[in-house]
Amino acid sequence: MLKTAVNLAGGVSGYAALMDSAVQPNTPGGRLRQLRTLRGLTLDQLGAVVGISAQALSQIETGVTKNVRPENFLKLCAFFDVDPYKIALGKQKSEVASELRRRPTGTR
Repeated sequence: MLKTAVNLAGGVSGYAALMDSAVQPNTPGGRLRQLRTLRGLTLDQLGAVVGISAQALSQIETGVTKNVRPENFLKLCAFFDVDPYKIALGKQKSEVASELRRRPTGTR
């Protein structure tokens, strides 16, 4: 099992319609908040289901916490039935893989 934190600092696409000013819609936390609000869940309700405190979830959504434990990140993705790549990078795994295959060897 992974023991390293998953960095949720990056982001690509946004969901501005459902975000308030404290949450950046183009961040992993913003994407998680959108999923939670679309389901009509409070932080307390989601936390009770996935085993993460409401305070910790709030910190993830607002970007206060950028390094989330892998098991917590994967629990959230499993609960929402969403590709972890879509939350972390704003793209599906297949899109990321395709972009990487197009890059010349030795470049970033």
